[in-house]
Amino acid sequence: MLIENTLLIDMGKIKIKKRIKEIIVDNRAGSIIEYSLIIGFSLIAFVVIISIITSILDWSNSALSDFFNFLDF
Repeated sequence: MLIENTLLIDMGKIKIKKRIKEIIVDNRAGSIIEYSLIIGFSLIAFVVIISIITSILDWSNSALSDFFNFLDF
């Protein structure tokens, strides 16, 4: 019984390794590498957009503060 379970576990590991290798080597458009690149680039674009928005908000806040300080004398 123990030997059969060990063989099944080893066969499962071989199948998993074989499937991972097939996915990585796959030349079709839906491979994991392409999906991960798309997700990575979209995260980088998201961070850049957020940083631009926060810098604009910071600039407008400081400009408004300077304007009211100018009016206050």
